[in-house]
Amino acid sequence: MSSSALKFGDINIEPPTLYVLPGSFIVGLITAFLGAAFVAVNSNLALVRKAYITHPVVKIIEAVFFSILTTSTFYWVPKLFNECVTTENVQDDITDLLFNYDCPVGYYNPLSTIFFNTEGNAIRTLISNFETSEMVGA
Repeated sequence: MSSSALKFGDINIEPPTLYVLPGSFIVGLITAFLGAAFVAVNSNLALVRKAYITHPVVKIIEAVFFSILTTSTFYWVPKLFNECVTTENVQDDITDLLFNYDCPVGYYNPLSTIFFNTEGNAIRTLISNFETSEMVGA
């Protein structure tokens, strides 16, 4: 059985009403602008890369640099923005998916839980409907 397979239970969700339309339009506009900005930046960056990165060794150095940058970001962001949340109100079926990462026993770090889990487990923790009542800054 794959750990990335999601299993959705029966959840009582109210059907959306007309009140969600303004929020949907706002989210649509924001994502449209972000998508257009991404395409523009990526296209210009590709032109710059094509002009300056011509030697195979430079391509390897660039790949290693971005690999180290990505790994460091995923390590340091949960550490710098450490937010310890109590596990008291967390559903029992997802407690083994939580990472405490510099938090005391009985607490977990939401950012490290998202970053260090598989895709399926990260989504499972996000949609699990658990409540967090007490937060402790570290």
